[in-house]
Amino acid sequence: MKTIELDLEYINNLITLISKIGFSSKLKYNKIVVAGGAIRDMLFNKPVDDIDVFYEGEINESIFKSYFPNATTSDTTYPDGWNVTHNIICDSFPVKVQLIQVENIEKHLKTFPSPMMRLYVDGNGGVHGVDSNVIQDAMSQVFFWDKAPDLNYFLKIRAKYSDWKHKFMEKHFNPEEQLEAFDLEF
Repeated sequence: MKTIELDLEYINNLITLISKIGFSSKLKYNKIVVAGGAIRDMLFNKPVDDIDVFYEGEINESIFKSYFPNATTSDTTYPDGWNVTHNIICDSFPVKVQLIQVENIEKHLKTFPSPMMRLYVDGNGGVHGVDSNVIQDAMSQVFFWDKAPDLNYFLKIRAKYSDWKHKFMEKHFNPEEQLEAFDLEF
């Protein structure tokens, strides 16, 4: 059994990051969250590859640049509709920070294919989304998928969590099963 690790300094740095973004955008803190791998990987003692900051609304570029003078703007849109607007390098984090504009954070997080990806930190502090199922799965080293993931994304997560068992709510959610069925057709 493994334990869940809560890095309070890291969480405090995320809250500070959210606050600076909030000040520069005049958004309410509940309209800005750090979600996904940056939280999951910290809790489950895996290396954090990048930090995704999801926000609703608009950024005031001049104020934003005063907090993040090295920020670059981006117009990257991922196939699933994520609109990366800015990339930031922060002294507090050794990895890239991406700002991702979404219409509705709550609805967006619900599209993530695993409860372990829906974990988030907001400006109010604390880690949200950690319930008894997530804790039990983490303690048992089971990565639970309750929606069908994209194959490339699944392979990336499976490689990072290769020491964990991957379970799917429904068999057809497993992209490898789909690949095997496709291979059998030829």
